[in-house]
Amino acid sequence: TYVEEYKDGENALIKFVESDGKEITFELNENGKKKKFKLQCKEDLNIIHSKINNLTIENLNKSKVVLSNGLEMSKGDTINPYSYSSIIWQSMVKKTIHNHFKLEKKLLTRDVKIKPITLFFIDSIDSYRNENNDGEIAKYVEEVIKYEVEELLKIETNEFYINYLKDSLRDLRAVHGGYFSKDNTSKDEKIEKEINEILHDKEGLLDVNNVRRFIFSKWTLKEGWDNPNVFQICKLRSSGSETSKLQEVGRGLRIPVNEYMEREKEEQFYLNYYVDFTEKEFTNKLISEINNSTIQSENTSKLEDIKIKAIMKKYDIVDENEVLGKIIKEEIIEFNKDYKEKGLEKLNDLYPLDKILKPGKVGSSTEKGTKVNIRKENYIKLQTLWEEINKKVILEYKFKSETDIERLFYDSLEKNNSLNENIIKTKIEKLNKKTGEFIPQKEMNVPKIIITNLSYNKFLEELATQVNININTLHKVFYKLLENNKLDINKYLNHETIRIIKHEFQNHMIENVHSKYEVGYKEINSEIHPTAFTNKNGDVLSQIDAFNVGVEHSE
Repeated sequence: TYVEEYKDGENALIKFVESDGKEITFELNENGKKKKFKLQCKEDLNIIHSKINNLTIENLNKSKVVLSNGLEMSKGDTINPYSYSSIIWQSMVKKTIHNHFKLEKKLLTRDVKIKPITLFFIDSIDSYRNENNDGEIAKYVEEVIKYEVEELLKIETNEFYINYLKDSLRDLRAVHGGYFSKDNTSKDEKIEKEINEILHDKEGLLDVNNVRRFIFSKWTLKEGWDNPNVFQICKLRSSGSETSKLQEVGRGLRIPVNEYMEREKEEQFYLNYYVDFTEKEFTNKLISEINNSTIQSENTSKLEDIKIKAIMKKYDIVDENEVLGKIIKEEIIEFNKDYKEKGLEKLNDLYPLDKILKPGKVGSSTEKGTKVNIRKENYIKLQTLWEEINKKVILEYKFKSETDIERLFYDSLEKNNSLNENIIKTKIEKLNKKTGEFIPQKEMNVPKIIITNLSYNKFLEELATQVNININTLHKVFYKLLENNKLDINKYLNHETIRIIKHEFQNHMIENVHSKYEVGYKEINSEIHPTAFTNKNGDVLSQIDAFNVGVEHSE
């Protein structure tokens, strides 16, 4: 499914042109108009395009740049700025969760139940799990889940599913979970439980009484992770190499199991794969890439070891003799493994397989060394600098009066208001496996679901905290907007609206405040330690996590 709110965005690309190791040059090409930008480490790509939010340069050298979402770019690589728009990922989340519940209702009200899992790939860990364990994606997911569950409870009649939905509503946090590499150092019991369940307790996760069914990970999950009941994969960001994209799709290409952990081989199931418009080209290449990784011709006279191993892997069989015994019993092969008449056809009916991967085409590498040593004598040399840059400060805008803030906030909503964008454009295509062609099914303009779940007072309180504006000032602005027929905020009283307004106001501030008002920094906390290199007493650590020092190794 392509989510296409920004069809014009297909003609926008940001290209990595060159770097001198200290400064990097990007070129924005939008609708044929080109413009170059020079950025340094820690600067935000929002400078290049307003649709990008919270994407900074983490590291760079003369040939590569690493962005804060973990994406590594080489010279000539491009990204599409519109794929980083909050409207797109929110629309994708809504559609994915809505379709999950449609599927779940069907599968959990059967006599023999199947529990579906939906997998989300994200690029920024903090957008899901930050220091307060309440990233914007996690908050938004819970809002949508709550809405869908409450709507289902109005019409549901199946007693088991009613109770399952009520259990979900009682603890929305338990309905989703995530696994990220930095979780290995977490001491939070709830996070540890999530990790153990996702990575190690397949039966526990697929228990039809367990309400967790939405799993989040960054790009791809840990090597070796597998769950047969992934029915949907949603990519909230365009990502990485073609190989990594194939790995992501592969997470859902499994025969599902029912509540008794038995494979459901008799039915036809489908994997729903959600991407934004920036990955159209990838979907067209998908079949050819799979075909290039597979054996095109198969030995039709003799059963080969590669086929036995493929059967064992797909059907979770540990003992090779179990496979051979059944094949011999069904009179498919001779004792020397030669096929009997129509033996290959019988074997394919007994153990249906996708095309068999060549040996060595798919492998895994074990990460070596998750810790690195610190040379304490070297830390002393940079201690003064390190402590200075670890001071916690806030940016302070020195406005002359409350009227200035009121005018600024009003202008932000009047000029940049995306709340009135009420249509989601969705295009659905069906893949013909034989030809590799995508067949258009339908295109729809779907009204956005607007959820109102906050009182006006509560909405103002939370918004005031987020944008640091007096509640009375906010009320004046919303009243004035209503009077001028610009915006009726009463239609949008939810956390999503707060996030949109905060984002648009911050961008408006960046574009308009620096030239008009004095800006200063204010230190807010004298406590610097602990840091990545030190403990709470300021003593330098002997070892730190490897991911804190970069992605490349040098002697």
